[in-house]
Amino acid sequence: GFGALLDLAGTGGAQHISSSVGIGFFAGSNISTGLYNTAIGHQALQTENTGDGNTAIGYKALLTCDGADNNGNTAVGALALTALYTGIGNTAVGYQAGDALTSGQMNTVLGYGALGASVDGSYNSAFGFESFKDFEGGSDAGENTGCGYKTGHFVSTGINNTFVGSLSGYGLSGTPLTGSHNTAVGQHSGFLLQGGANSNTLIGYNAGDAVTTATENTCLGFEAGTEIIGGGYNTSL
Repeated sequence: GFGALLDLAGTGGAQHISSSVGIGFFAGSNISTGLYNTAIGHQALQTENTGDGNTAIGYKALLTCDGADNNGNTAVGALALTALYTGIGNTAVGYQAGDALTSGQMNTVLGYGALGASVDGSYNSAFGFESFKDFEGGSDAGENTGCGYKTGHFVSTGINNTFVGSLSGYGLSGTPLTGSHNTAVGQHSGFLLQGGANSNTLIGYNAGDAVTTATENTCLGFEAGTEIIGGGYNTSL
């Protein structure tokens, strides 16, 4: 495509030496000394010049990535990791996946709009449509894991949360979850977790689905603890 690998063009076979691939309008156009990069799509990986092992597939995927320390990032999908400027080992698959990240490392994102607000978080895993969409916990903060449709959707600054199952840990827009160390496994488990709720363990369909700001509750089983709203230190089996 026009302008692809532009800075390597005419340098005596540098494309071969660098083992970089550029296909599309200005794809990888600034790569100069970077190795093993792949850019496929309109302006994919356009500004990177010296980083190694980056893969960008899709419209403006990894558009702004730039620097020698930007290694091993993978973005597949239109606007995936499009704002990432500096980072290592991030993987984002899906339209707008991880599109707000400007820095951060070792984030794994799969799904449209997943991890959509985090600017500089690290070590987050978000799998599913809009999983942890609103999370923005600060520099290198995170270690959240979400697997399923809109899991942890309204978590704002909470860290070390694990939500597995459709809408588990979904939350509330007006009072986003700032608490940490919550675990909800099962469809709708921990559905209303919000505010400073922390250290709750909710396992099973609808387990603890009414818990809001409570702490250190344990609910195990089908619809276990559905009557718990606030308070803490409850066990429901």
